[in-house]
Amino acid sequence: CDTLYFGESIQFKVLFTDNAELGSYSINIHNNFDHHSHSTEIMECNLNPVKEPVNPFTFIDDYAIPDGLKTYETSLDFSVPSGNSDGIYDEGDYHIMISLTDKEGWSTQMGLSIKMLHP
Repeated sequence: CDTLYFGESIQFKVLFTDNAELGSYSINIHNNFDHHSHSTEIMECNLNPVKEPVNPFTFIDDYAIPDGLKTYETSLDFSVPSGNSDGIYDEGDYHIMISLTDKEGWSTQMGLSIKMLHP
């Protein structure tokens, strides 16, 4: 239920572990203006009223994990832009979905509910 601010940088740190060998992970940030659930969120947050997206922020990227590791800690720094060519991004409720796949093809997901606001 933390808040990220458009126009600022964030540091993304996650510790991944596997019993055999890690493979890759992905990060997906998308709006939750309709109050949907992925059934993987850690906790319920106080949600803003349901609304239609006008210019929602979306981020999707995949990352490889070096071969042979059973434990890996991410250390990603990235800037969250304030907007795009369509204008400033919509403030409100968002999800960060983290997906981990091991070398054997097993995967797991975890969702985090956040607010994204303009400072």
